Amino acid sequence: GLGALMHDVGKLELPERVRHADVPMSASEQALYRDHVAHGVLHGRRMGLSDVALSVIAQHHELADGSGFPQRLNQDRMSAGARIVALINRYDNLCNPLQPAAALTPHEALSMIFAQCRSQFDVTMLNAFIRMMGVYPPGSLVQLTDDRYATVVSCNSSRPLKPRVLVADLQVPVAESLLLNLDTMPDLGIRRSVKATQLPAAVRDYLSPRARMVYFFEPVVVAAVAEPQVLAA
Repeated sequence: GLGALMHDVGKLELPERVRHADVPMSASEQALYRDHVAHGVLHGRRMGLSDVALSVIAQHHELADGSGFPQRLNQDRMSAGARIVALINRYDNLCNPLQPAAALTPHEALSMIFAQCRSQFDVTMLNAFIRMMGVYPPGSLVQLTDDRYATVVSCNSSRPLKPRVLVADLQVPVAESLLLNLDTMPDLGIRRSVKATQLPAAVRDYLSPRARMVYFFEPVVVAAVAEPQVLAA
């Protein structure tokens, strides 16, 4: 809730060069950056946030294996909210880094977290997150097997390779663009995930989701989530 919304409020106290650093930081700048957690907790207390929300702000850079900061807490000492926000924060930073050229697609970000960083996150929450987001998370830009480009608008938890997609057709007004449920189309699928920079400019503008799209997710029962082997490769 509020803890997730305000988790980085402490960055308001950081120097501009640290807050928006797009090159590797020096050791002193890294120390300043880590101070945003303490600043955030102070801001949260002044705002009268609950202890639950404050724990999220205080622990959102902690990691399940104890390699995070500022206190190097392990999973057992982190609040549930902090474990969730730590995972989502990593995913968001991979997809939306300060250096746009380093951005991963949603598919690449999930694959990287699952393959390389599993020990840093609550495994039950990670599996539930991947299950909810699907192999191609909402917002993913993809090329279909018929060569058309599309953006994923919802995942299919039972058939993760068959989400719903919005297709780019420059002959059709954006407001009337074609929504396809790939689950009902056995002869059509996704060939690959693509980055926005790989799209023709007109297609990129057509599929731009910022002003007009709401993504949605199917409910996920955490206890029933199996390890999503599809991302292990």
